[in-house]
Amino acid sequence: MTFTCSGTHSIDDLNYPSITLPNLGLNAVNVTRTVTNVGPPSTYSAKAQLPGYKIFVVPKSLTFKKTGEKKTFQVIVQATNVTPRRKYQFGNLQWTDGKHIVRSPITVKRK
Repeated sequence: MTFTCSGTHSIDDLNYPSITLPNLGLNAVNVTRTVTNVGPPSTYSAKAQLPGYKIFVVPKSLTFKKTGEKKTFQVIVQATNVTPRRKYQFGNLQWTDGKHIVRSPITVKRK
């Protein structure tokens, strides 16, 4: 039996906690992730850092009202003219509610 997936899919959007972009050009790349709340109701704020790159998280905060609730966010990564080429840079994305911190590693190489 053969199964064909419908639609188009990108390896960038596999819903892993880590983000890896091994061949980034100068165009911004938008990565989508979905998270599930495993704790009490809370609001988490994002902070991302990746040396040599512009990085944005949309939305900047996620408010969960119950356990098991899912939220989707986007991470936008863009190299700059001064970003070193053919070299991996490492950073991370942190979500915090002031008590808990959830970290995801980010690995990017500019082509």
